[in-house]
Amino acid sequence: MCAAAVVLRFPRRVTYLYFAVSIAVISTYFLTYKTPAHHPSLTKINPLKTLEYIPTYLGGIFSDNIIVASIIGIIGLIAVTGFVGYWLFGKKIDRTDWLPWLSIQIYTLQTALMAAVSRSGFGVEQATASRYATLPALFWMSTIVLTVLWARQLQPIPRMQRSWLTPLLGIATIAIVLMYGVGGETASAIARRATYQPLVALSLQLGITDVTLIKEKVGNRPAAFVGLIDALKTNNLVPFNRDIKKHNFCAELDTKIEPNLLSAPKDGVPGYFDIVTKLAPTAARVIGWVGDPENNVKCIAILNQENVVRGFAMSGFPRPDLVNLFGPAYKFAAWRGYIQTSPKDQLLTAYASFKNRQGWVAMRNSQIIKNN
Repeated sequence: MCAAAVVLRFPRRVTYLYFAVSIAVISTYFLTYKTPAHHPSLTKINPLKTLEYIPTYLGGIFSDNIIVASIIGIIGLIAVTGFVGYWLFGKKIDRTDWLPWLSIQIYTLQTALMAAVSRSGFGVEQATASRYATLPALFWMSTIVLTVLWARQLQPIPRMQRSWLTPLLGIATIAIVLMYGVGGETASAIARRATYQPLVALSLQLGITDVTLIKEKVGNRPAAFVGLIDALKTNNLVPFNRDIKKHNFCAELDTKIEPNLLSAPKDGVPGYFDIVTKLAPTAARVIGWVGDPENNVKCIAILNQENVVRGFAMSGFPRPDLVNLFGPAYKFAAWRGYIQTSPKDQLLTAYASFKNRQGWVAMRNSQIIKNN
C-alpha cells in the first residue's frame, strides 16, 4: 500500500498517513506478539528454513511433495517479481488495472512470510497444511489475471492474444486438476481422522494423553495439540464439549448390556483381545484386532465379568503382521480403545458391534485382571 501511494503519486499527506499507519500496525504486532508455549521461539529462527518455507507455502496446494511444491512456489515468486518490475518501470501500462491483483499477491506474500517466521520451526512439511490453501489460491488466481493483462499489453491484436493465452489455459487447467486432487486427498484424510474423534475424546477425558493416537488421528504434530489440551478443557471445546462416557456412538460406560444381546466368539468373525495397558490411575488402553474386510464393524465395547461397559475401541489401525497371515484385507485390522478401570474388575472381554446385525460378538482371549 505504501508503494502504491508513492507510485500513484497520492497527495503527500495521504502518503505520510499510509506510512505512519503501516509502521504503527507492524510495531504493534511485534510488540504484542507472544510465542505460544508449544511453538518454536522467534529468537531461534533458521533463515534458510524460513526462505524455504515460503515457496512451499505457495505451491503446497498443487502437490504434497515438498520439492515439487517448492519448485512451483519459486516459479510463482519469479512471476510476481517480473510483474512488479513491469508495473513499476513499464512505459505503456495501465497501473490502475494491475494494482488490485498485485496487491493480492503482495498480501499473500506477507502472510506467507508471517507464517514462515512463526511456524517454520515446526518443519517445512507444515507449510502444506490444508488450512493454508485459501491465500495461495488467491495468489495464483491473481497471477493468472496478471498474465492475461501482460499478454494483452504486449500483443494488442486479439488473434495473436489467443495464441499466446492458449498455453496459459492449458497450464491453468492442469493446475486446477492438481489443486482439486490434493484438496480431495486432504478432505478424505480429515474425514477419516474426524471419525476417530470419539476415541481421542475418551482417552483425554479418562486422563490419558496417548501421543501415538494423537499423531495418527489428530495431526502429525502431537506436541502442538497437547499444548492446547488445558485450554480446550477449560473452555469446554472439542473434545471436552460433551461427556463422551455417556454420549457416544458405541455404548454408554457403566451401563450393563443384557446377556441375550451377547454372543460367544464365532468362526465367521475372527478377532482377538491382545493386551490391557494401564496408563492412568483409573484408566487403561486396550488393543486387539478384528477381521473386517467389508468394514461392517461399528465399534468394540469392553465389558467386565458382569457385562458392565468399561470403555470402547475402534478398528482401522495398522497391523502389518496380519497381512502375512490373512492377506492385505487385514492391513488395518487392529483396534485400539480405552477403558475406565475399577477394583471390582476381574475379567475383561471385547465385544464387536456390527452395522449389519444386532447384538454383540465376543473376541477371543478375554483378559484376566489382577488387582494388587
